[in-house]
Amino acid sequence: MKKVISIILSAVMLTSIFTALPLSSSAAKKKAEKVSLKKSSATLKISEKNGKKVYGTANIKVKKAKGVKVNKITYKSSNKKIASVSKKGKVTAKKKGDTKIKVKVKYKFKKRSYKKTLTFKVKVKNTVKKSSVPAATATVVPATTESSTTEPTAPIDSTEAVEDTTAVEPTTESQYKTEPETSTEVEETTAANYTEATESTASTQEAVIEPTSVQPATRATESIATFNFTEETTEEPYVEPKSRALNTVPEDTASSETFSAEFYGKLSSFSNKLYAMACENEKGNYAMSPLSAYMALAMLYNVGDEGVKSDIESLVGMNEADIEKTGALFKSIEKRFKFIDYFNGNEEIELGKVDLTNSIWIDDNDSEGADADTLNTLAEKLYCNAFSTPFKDDNDAANSAVRKFIKEQTNGLIDQNFKLDTATVFALINTLYFKDVWDLESEELPTSKMSFTTDNGVKECEFLNGDYLAGQIQETDSCYYFYTETEAGYKVKFVLPKDGYTLAQAMSADNLDKVNSQTDFKCNESGKYHLTRCVFPSFKIASDTELEKVLANNNELTNAFNAFYSPLFENRPLMISKIKHKTVIDVNTKGVEGAAVTIIVGNDATAPDMSSYVYHTLTMDRNFGFIITDPNDVVMFEGQVKDPTLSE
Repeated sequence: MKKVISIILSAVMLTSIFTALPLSSSAAKKKAEKVSLKKSSATLKISEKNGKKVYGTANIKVKKAKGVKVNKITYKSSNKKIASVSKKGKVTAKKKGDTKIKVKVKYKFKKRSYKKTLTFKVKVKNTVKKSSVPAATATVVPATTESSTTEPTAPIDSTEAVEDTTAVEPTTESQYKTEPETSTEVEETTAANYTEATESTASTQEAVIEPTSVQPATRATESIATFNFTEETTEEPYVEPKSRALNTVPEDTASSETFSAEFYGKLSSFSNKLYAMACENEKGNYAMSPLSAYMALAMLYNVGDEGVKSDIESLVGMNEADIEKTGALFKSIEKRFKFIDYFNGNEEIELGKVDLTNSIWIDDNDSEGADADTLNTLAEKLYCNAFSTPFKDDNDAANSAVRKFIKEQTNGLIDQNFKLDTATVFALINTLYFKDVWDLESEELPTSKMSFTTDNGVKECEFLNGDYLAGQIQETDSCYYFYTETEAGYKVKFVLPKDGYTLAQAMSADNLDKVNSQTDFKCNESGKYHLTRCVFPSFKIASDTELEKVLANNNELTNAFNAFYSPLFENRPLMISKIKHKTVIDVNTKGVEGAAVTIIVGNDATAPDMSSYVYHTLTMDRNFGFIITDPNDVVMFEGQVKDPTLSE
């Protein structure tokens, strides 16, 4: 009996050992490969039939394992001139050579979402003999110059001339430099030639994009400028940016500072107060970033005198001790949202992030005289980088440097020449970039077509169906409100006016304070557990705000708009001439992406003629407002939507 028991125990132990042994590398690989290509390569031929060229084709097929649901497949040729690929995976030969097709597959397995990139190799052989092309097919093309002479060109094959329309990855060069398209057989166009070729076009566009600049003394009499965001990014002569670093910012470290509910409350109140002032006269879609504006004001606080500091404390509703926490707030807001794709080589995939930058840009002629202690204080307290750039001596190069910096920090969402003039002594610049997906497991929110009532009638548009969250719709006297969340816990809070109330009344500073401070949505009530979702249209907004006019109109920051003495330059009267602010928001089926920049421009103080200044004081199926906050309810963006069919 004991022998039998011993044999049984030995068998159990052996079974356990074999069970615990890892799978062979080939078995593990097979288990991990949930999607693959049925064929990983193809050889295509260019042949001739009945005097016409025939271009070989192949179809890329994706093989999936049992239980896998493929959500999306995209194809991209690394060289479209060798072979193109359609949206459905049909590869067509173009000319002799080798290329690769990148196949990106998004799929779901056991309720988890994954991404995988596969490679399909293509070899194209040209079997057409050169002598088979009749000389009679040569054509004469009129010259495009004013010269009256024309020369014959080589025969043109209409099939090869058609370019594939599949998406192309951005070039690795700086994206603010727009290059004319060139063939691979032609030398790259030089910057000088490009400038000459586009000079007349660019000058015409500038006249439309932005009004002629005026002196600070009369600037306040203008209406708030609205810039054409789309046309601003069209072709302009390329100018090499010029800048150099003036200080060293401490290494990136996480903040250990904790913030009280009172501090967050003060920050929220300032955010809502600033938004209400800025949006007062806006008639259409509008958005801004109070957080970006706050960061720029915190930099000004450190380069202002006592009068400027007092004005900023009054504006933001904080004392010196509160504002001293701005650097820690800066670090607490910066985030990266990632997940590990265990079925694709443990690849770390970034789903989203929040990026902040602070910087000061000083004119080359003034950088040597800038106080080193002040620059170090900005670096240590606010992680503010200092740069020297030629605003006065090479204004185009200086603006090119600022533009490149802002574009890089906002992931290309803001690509604009802010045209800081030659009188600029310094510019304080904050940038903010945010992106997150709605849900890791569902690639996109489900949508439906619904009606949206605008001020000009009813329009059909795409509505997103948000997830159900615990809680009930809340209300104030003038509005209803609830929220939806991104994967990382960032909130989009929707504000819907009640019948008889305007959007302006619903989005008042006092009302927004109530909305943003709400924490209990009463999910457990009357013996029931309540769930609510938001149904809202996708929308995209790009807004420009001249904040100096907004603040001056509300009698805020008055000391900064007059002469003050900064610790940055000893015994030199300065004044703030402009505060520019731009925000871009895109809320779509995949998630939320937004960017903002605030630029505070300091000039030498003048004595303006003050008499010349003139100041003029749920289902979201109609006008609605929104607030985008971090998990601690720090307001990053606020805005209103009056017509979601307008993309910008």
